[in-house]
Amino acid sequence: MSELFDIPESKSPRLQWIEKHCIEISPPIPMMNGALCQWMAFNKPVVGTCYGATEDEAVARLAMQLGIKLWNEEGPK
Repeated sequence: MSELFDIPESKSPRLQWIEKHCIEISPPIPMMNGALCQWMAFNKPVVGTCYGATEDEAVARLAMQLGIKLWNEEGPK
């Protein structure tokens, strides 16, 4: 089956921003009591680590901690 248009894949602005700031995201890990811990976002080399109930919340908290604008707050390139 052929595709309608031959368009190369490109990363979303959010994924580009995450790569630009060397941010890594760790999903919740089940704990012994069955509960999930929170999402963790950190950057390498580790300057900051933040947690949140969602992936976006953890990333937003890390951006605040590092004093950087989010992908949707930065001006045009």
